[in-house]
Amino acid sequence: MKISCTNQTLVRSTLTGILFTVLLGSLLHFTYEWSGHLTAVSLFSAVNESTWEHLKLLFMPMFLYSAAETLLLGRCFPRLMKARAFGCIAGMFIITALFYTYTGIIGRNYLPIDIAVFLIGAAAAFLLSTRTVKARTWQAGQKKRPDDKTSSLGGLAVFLLLFFFFVWFTAYPPRLGIFQPPA
Repeated sequence: MKISCTNQTLVRSTLTGILFTVLLGSLLHFTYEWSGHLTAVSLFSAVNESTWEHLKLLFMPMFLYSAAETLLLGRCFPRLMKARAFGCIAGMFIITALFYTYTGIIGRNYLPIDIAVFLIGAAAAFLLSTRTVKARTWQAGQKKRPDDKTSSLGGLAVFLLLFFFFVWFTAYPPRLGIFQPPA
């Protein structure tokens, strides 16, 4: 199947990525408990109610989707994986900032607002990264830049480093508020 290298293709993929991330991220909130607390499932699912563990709900689906998306569209958009990796970081930052801002103002969290914060973070992660890709997309007839190939590897390295941190801090959470479940 031939994929067209158009902005419309990228926009469709972005919207699909948002939907995929929101749906799978929502399921990942429950999979650790559903599995009977299997260690293997703890690698990609939230194991408690800490903010850090909830960031997995954005990170894991976005990492999975971005890897598949890069395999399909990387030829068209060579900086896609790198943009998605940094978009994911931005989305996690937005989720954290919004959560702590609103709970600091109100004094507690509310599930509907938590869900809205997750939706905003997921949408922002994909939309910001898509904007970056569009701004730097190789156009037909232009020469490829020398960093096109290393860009995908750099993006993958960022995702893998973040994955390592999620696994490590799930097993060995520091005694900082973001890693601790609420009291």
